[in-house]
Amino acid sequence: MGESLALAAAFGWVGSSVFLERASKETGTLAVNLIRLIIALLFLGVITYVKRGLVLPLDVTKESLKFLSISGLFGLFLGDFFYINHILK
Repeated sequence: MGESLALAAAFGWVGSSVFLERASKETGTLAVNLIRLIIALLFLGVITYVKRGLVLPLDVTKESLKFLSISGLFGLFLGDFFYINHILK
């Protein structure tokens, strides 16, 4: 079971890279990155609603939410933005 999930994850990463490269060449890095983040937020919202009954983690402390937001800004938005830009050069 673990090997199958690892293989599925590897194919997912490859498919994601190919999709991001093609989409970024056609529409631009910023547009692709924003669309990807919105889709991810929707998926995470559905998953957390099913598992915890909350769409957003509103039951955490403000300090935890602040660090989570900063981490998402740098890791998911800026990091991926510069990574995708680097791939296209």
